[in-house]
Amino acid sequence: MKHRIAYIPDEFYFPGGADLRRMESMYRAFYPSFDADHFHQFREKLDLPPKKSLGQFSKGMRRQAAMILALACRPDYLFLDETFDGLDPVMRNYVKRLICDDMLERDATAVITSHSLRELEDLCDQLALLHKGGLVPQSDIEGLKTGQFKVQIAFSEAYDASKFEGISISHFEKSGSVANMIISGDREEIIAKLTAMQPILLDVLPLTLEKVFSYEMEALGYAFQMPEAISKE
Repeated sequence: MKHRIAYIPDEFYFPGGADLRRMESMYRAFYPSFDADHFHQFREKLDLPPKKSLGQFSKGMRRQAAMILALACRPDYLFLDETFDGLDPVMRNYVKRLICDDMLERDATAVITSHSLRELEDLCDQLALLHKGGLVPQSDIEGLKTGQFKVQIAFSEAYDASKFEGISISHFEKSGSVANMIISGDREEIIAKLTAMQPILLDVLPLTLEKVFSYEMEALGYAFQMPEAISKE
C-alpha cells in the first residue's frame, strides 16, 4: 500500500547534507514505480541544481524538490499539506499544472489540505471542511458554491427574520430596512417566493468559497468576535 501513496507534509525533512541525486536514489529504493525520466524532466524545468545541498535551498525550492520527488513516484494517491506555501504566484500556477496534468494522465487522486480556499477553488473537484476531527460539508466545488447564496432584501414595512419562515437561512443581518441573508436551497424556488412578498429591493449575490466556509463554521459556533473598543479617559 505504501508504494501507492506519496505524501508531502507542510514541514518536510531531508537527510543532512543530501542533494537531489541522493534523494533520487533513496526514492528509487522505496518506490519500484519511480520514474527517473520524469524526475529529471521536472528537475530541469524547475532548474533545481542536482549537486547542491537541499539544506541550502530556499523554502520554495525545497517544496519544489519534494513535489517532483513525489510525482516521480507515480503514486495512485498523492497527499499534500499546505502545498503552495513558500511559492511565488508564477511557481504556484506551474505546480498546479504539474499536479493536474499528472493526476489526469494517470487517473490518480490528489488530496490537498490548505487554509487558502482560493487556492483550491479552481483546482479541486471536491471540497470538505474539517472541524473538530470531522467533516462539515462535503460536496463538489460547484455544488457547494451554488447550494448557498446571499440575498439583499428590503421592505417598506417593518419586519424581522420571522417573515421568512420556511426558508433555510443560516445567517440573517439587518441594517435599517435592508437585510442580508445567507440562504440554502433551490435558488429559483426561493427567489420566486421572495419576489411574491413584493420587496422594494431584492438582489441575489454569489458566494466565494471563503464566505461559504465562514458561514458554515459560524453555524457550528466557530466564530470570533472582535472585542469592543475600550474608551480611555
